[in-house]
Amino acid sequence: MSDPTQPAPADPAAPAVQPPATPAPAPIAPVAAQPPPPPAPRVLNPYAAMPSRPAAPAAVAPPTEAPAPTAPAADPRIDGLMAALRESVGEQLAGISEGARKTVLDLAGDDPIAQRRVLATLRANGVTGPVTLPPGASTAVPSGQPAPAPVASPDVDALSRWTSLREKGAHITAAAFRATHGAAIDRALAARGSN
Repeated sequence: MSDPTQPAPADPAAPAVQPPATPAPAPIAPVAAQPPPPPAPRVLNPYAAMPSRPAAPAAVAPPTEAPAPTAPAADPRIDGLMAALRESVGEQLAGISEGARKTVLDLAGDDPIAQRRVLATLRANGVTGPVTLPPGASTAVPSGQPAPAPVASPDVDALSRWTSLREKGAHITAAAFRATHGAAIDRALAARGSN
């Protein structure tokens, strides 16, 4: 008898049964090419660019004697123009105040072109320029001066104020004013009486 829990022994005469073949896996669809992952961000190290030790001094090549550039030949036309410019700027400097002249010379030195530029800048900003007077005006002191007004003394002013208050009928105010300024009023009355 056979044990039902055990598989039956294989019959050598029975045909061999092959287990069903597993189907071949279906071809996998091609996957689109993925872009490479972005590179990691750079971390800048300010000390990485510094040399670890000072570089050896470069060998200094002996200086080669380059021929000195020759000065261009003097052009008499340029010399004439510079002389005319110096003369013109000199006349302009003579027509301005001493302080403005000193300022121009301090800023521009002896160069007439620079002096002309400084003069133009000063004139444009109203610092220097010819003084123009309106027609009929003069800087001379007038000869027919009016006589100065007589200076009124405080005593006379106090007397005139007190008299004015009495004439207007403000007797109480006049009395209070007389009490305050009585000495000045008395002096003014005495001076009037002696005249």
